[in-house]
Amino acid sequence: MRPLIGFAGDGRPHWRIEQRVLPAGPTVIDMFANAALYYGAVHMLARERGPAEARLPFDIAKANFYAAARHGMDASIAWFGGEERPVRGVIDELCTTARDGLERHGVENSLIDRYLDIVASRTASGRNGAAWQLAHHRRHGDLFRLTADYLEHQRSGMPVHQWPV
Repeated sequence: MRPLIGFAGDGRPHWRIEQRVLPAGPTVIDMFANAALYYGAVHMLARERGPAEARLPFDIAKANFYAAARHGMDASIAWFGGEERPVRGVIDELCTTARDGLERHGVENSLIDRYLDIVASRTASGRNGAAWQLAHHRRHGDLFRLTADYLEHQRSGMPVHQWPV
């Protein structure tokens, strides 16, 4: 989710939250994996844990956002209760939470396994779309090639953690 500043009909500014789960891809199967993680986890967090904003205030969430933007999956963030945790551990925990949420929604176990295994593999490998782009650019130093390879891999349908650099 990405907060944006917008303007109401009377010209007054306001915050808008933009949902970025699906566009974060970069492939269709990665988008399904992202959606499975998000919707399963949100279902459980909203249902069982009370208001998340009471457990993770906005200023901490904002600091977490910038830490993750700077350091990717190597970031440490403050999690519920204020405990500093590696992002990868938080993602692993959210996968477990998402599994419970998807099961409660009646999603087939084979689909849950398929999509959450992609998230787990991305987390274990440290390879998401941004990490792939950075590694590719470090290796080849050519943005034209990066774009062409990105498009080719996207069309392959393989999840991003399986893409060669």
